[in-house]
Amino acid sequence: MSINQIPTFRYMKKIFVISFCLLYNVLLSHAQDVGIGEWQIHLPYRQCVAVDFVGEKIYCATSNSIFYYDKNDNSVNTLTKNNGLSDVNISTIRYSQQFGYLIVAYSNANIDLVSGDEIINISDIKRKPIMGNKTINNITLYGNYAYLSCGFGIVVLDIAHKEIFDTYYIGHDGSAIDVMDVTCDGTKIFAATESGLYKADYNSANLANYANWKKDTLLPDPDGCFSSVVAFNGNVFANRCLLSGYNNDTLFVYNGSDWQVFNPVLGNDILSMRVTNNHLVISNNMNVFVYNTSLTEEVNVWTYNPGSVLPGCAIYDADGTVWIADKKSGLVGYKDWTAKKIAPNGPGNNNVFSMDISGSDLYVAPGGVTSSWGNAWNVSGVFSYIGNLWYVLKDQNAAFDTLFDIIDVKIDPRDNTHVYAASLARGLVEIKNGIVTNVYGAGNSGLEQPYSFYYWLGIGGLAFDKDFNLWAVNTNCNNLFKVLKPDGTWTSFSTIPYLYEGTGGKIMIDNNGQKWVVLTNGAGLLVFNENGTWNDNSDNKIRVLTTAVGNGNLPSNSVYSMAEDLDGKIWVGTDKGIAVFYNPENISSGSNFDSQVITIMQDGTAQHLLEFERVTAIAVDGSNKKWFGTENAGVFLMSEDGQKEIFHFTEDNSPLLSNTITSIAIDGRTGMVYFGTSNGIVSFKAYATQGGETFSNVYAYPNPVRENFSGMIGIKGLVKDATVKITDISGTLIYETKSEGGQAVWNGKNFNGDSAKSGVYFVFCSSEDGMDKLVTKIMVIN
Repeated sequence: MSINQIPTFRYMKKIFVISFCLLYNVLLSHAQDVGIGEWQIHLPYRQCVAVDFVGEKIYCATSNSIFYYDKNDNSVNTLTKNNGLSDVNISTIRYSQQFGYLIVAYSNANIDLVSGDEIINISDIKRKPIMGNKTINNITLYGNYAYLSCGFGIVVLDIAHKEIFDTYYIGHDGSAIDVMDVTCDGTKIFAATESGLYKADYNSANLANYANWKKDTLLPDPDGCFSSVVAFNGNVFANRCLLSGYNNDTLFVYNGSDWQVFNPVLGNDILSMRVTNNHLVISNNMNVFVYNTSLTEEVNVWTYNPGSVLPGCAIYDADGTVWIADKKSGLVGYKDWTAKKIAPNGPGNNNVFSMDISGSDLYVAPGGVTSSWGNAWNVSGVFSYIGNLWYVLKDQNAAFDTLFDIIDVKIDPRDNTHVYAASLARGLVEIKNGIVTNVYGAGNSGLEQPYSFYYWLGIGGLAFDKDFNLWAVNTNCNNLFKVLKPDGTWTSFSTIPYLYEGTGGKIMIDNNGQKWVVLTNGAGLLVFNENGTWNDNSDNKIRVLTTAVGNGNLPSNSVYSMAEDLDGKIWVGTDKGIAVFYNPENISSGSNFDSQVITIMQDGTAQHLLEFERVTAIAVDGSNKKWFGTENAGVFLMSEDGQKEIFHFTEDNSPLLSNTITSIAIDGRTGMVYFGTSNGIVSFKAYATQGGETFSNVYAYPNPVRENFSGMIGIKGLVKDATVKITDISGTLIYETKSEGGQAVWNGKNFNGDSAKSGVYFVFCSSEDGMDKLVTKIMVIN
């Protein structure tokens, strides 16, 4: 033991008894924490596209996930990209009872074979450079093969050997053609395509030869679009769908001699036809019909009593239950006028425009806009994630049916149950405990409608200032800023003559009281400061920042994101990378405030940070590191100064659902980072948390560290830039680090890279100035 270690060891003995008494309670209270470096996927499970039997389980697919219901114990489990699936955007699923594999088909032609805990990926078609549409529209099982109906033709999957067996291009002269569905009656193989129903002899020596496929000219409209085809009890059913119009499908049946209309009542848009348990199940856009072998209708599901039926696909169980993959209600088991709705907890849909977080309460604005900042007329409402549960506020608020395009949401800093949402059509929405309490428009508030807009009132963004005034960007108005004060009164501020009828979006208020607004028409940034005088407009400061030197020096006028870091610098994301305002306080004075780009070295070449990316989201963590979300390249974590890349997550190297990032929100207490993507929300437990002024409730997790644990160990509740030293029971120093914000991490190894042996380890924490010190413990079991 060195001289420097002796005082440390004596101090350890003094605190041993106290720390050990507290250890057990600490372990219990934090046992459920998500591990550092681990991911969670937050997906909706109500919008289902396909369903099938897998033994006594019912598997149901949404666009980005699969969940299954076990009929034996009523349990529900999920399967996502985070725990095995290789991709997102599922188009359909089908189970091969013969080989015991669930075939999962994706819209990009990727394929997974799922059997228990085993998942085999077959990416041949996805990787092959095929011109045109590669979507897998349907899967048909026959013999040893799965016939994949693709946007270019038919792909034959050999299930037994888990490989692609053949590809059929059956269009004119062997060209690509969009195949919607395939079936086989034992003699003929049929393909429903965008331009007719094709057929061939199933036992033909070479089905890959397009000449062996002939269009069935006996059908009415033989060149029409046929969306589905199925063989059932000696008959073949083919559905013709008109490419325009609604409820114009016609279902034909072939009885061996000619084609006839089967049932005109089925003329709604037919979405799927399945044969299960000797019954034909037909799903259209508002019903599910079940026919027996005599083609007698046994079941017609037209209501869930209550609730409308929006099936994507359905199957028939041996006990008479119709299992429906519903596009709104999840998996529905229907029998004898009783509907059982099953769906894991999740947000309402995959849409994410912006997010806000306070404490650990997350709110999501799932509205949308067009590329020109026009309305998408989205009525998804607002989602919230509180106490590890998702809530779809529209379920309790019919008002959201007409509150289009909620594009921003802000939590009241004084009360997490009090929330405001911005509608880019219907004004400002006030929410308390999940219930809409007020909708502010031109008639009951200080908000105003643009002169030329009929009943349209758009709010582009929201922000609270330090005095709890809510600032709203009343877009397309000369009085761009509307302010709702804590006492319920309103005031407004004009941007004339600097900006007339500005199209404003996101707003951020910095520590200097300046209001930063993204001008959504590609006109740069507007910065406004009322200088604390609400009734005197003479001292208002307004500036529109552009690419001009001396007036912002932005890399582009197309701004998409912004954030203030812990040092007061303003980081701005454009379609040409990042700009930083190092002296934002000078904007009001009008001198020496231009932004600067960050130059980094990459592959020996100097370039500007993310200069070829559209930076759509920026967030600053507790250690002042920057998260950058991009439109096409995923998400980056950069060092405080932006010079060093720490993480770069994409959909290929992580559970990230898409490389298109729309929003980022950070839970400063836990370090959880939420990424809104074009395919939904995913979260990552990062290293940094928000640092406190003093050490507070310091603990390590997981604790104890079990023998099978290989992740990062966190020491939480620290001050920023604290020094953390870990010693063994003898006082020998084995690891030293600095906290990232309020948390330090340890990989469980010593300086030599060897895993720590079983025993109790002491964690000595001291603030940067050495005035605050604390000791805690970690138990390692190897």
